[in-house]
Amino acid sequence: MPRLTSSIIGGENAKEGDWPWMAHVYVVTSNTHATDCGGSLISERWVLTAACCFKPSFIKEESVVRLGAYWLSEESQHESQYGMRKVILHPKYSDSCKGNDIALVELDRKATLSHFVKPVVLANPSQVFDQHSDCRVTGWGMTGKNVPLKDPGGDTGGPLVCKVQGQWVQAGIVSFSTVTPEKKICAPSFYTRVSSFRDFIKNNTFFSTEY
Repeated sequence: MPRLTSSIIGGENAKEGDWPWMAHVYVVTSNTHATDCGGSLISERWVLTAACCFKPSFIKEESVVRLGAYWLSEESQHESQYGMRKVILHPKYSDSCKGNDIALVELDRKATLSHFVKPVVLANPSQVFDQHSDCRVTGWGMTGKNVPLKDPGGDTGGPLVCKVQGQWVQAGIVSFSTVTPEKKICAPSFYTRVSSFRDFIKNNTFFSTEY
């Protein structure tokens, strides 16, 4: 798998097991093209990510979801790989990657849960997040500045989580980024609000999104 070269600005390397819902969504669309994206485990069978990770829509069977992974370039001790049984894009997704940018991936079998692999709790509509909230973005891009721009680059599809009463809940999905005029920095800037799509998630996965 390729080494990623995008960036979460001001980020830092996570410790193994810090974000146990984090998924690596590796989408193969042809013999010459593959996309690396982030995602989040929301149940034993389903991963939440961005719809723009799946264009073109044809997905080869070599596509996988990695859970419990720590490095992209090598297999981690606690990771497992899963095939994609089904991919569901939001029916009103805009191909410009700027609207309804949400997708669900059904794993080919139930995920084995552990300290390193756990589902994330989804935010509900009553929860409000602002500049004072303790929020984090996790992704597979590099953490430094002044790196080449790629799109997607490992951060797209990753979760934006915020702490509510001591518990991390997923408030958003990294959708797309803006770039400085010098085109030296690619920072996640726009997010899909998860609470606005609870019905889409519930109606397709058939598990309760009420927490």
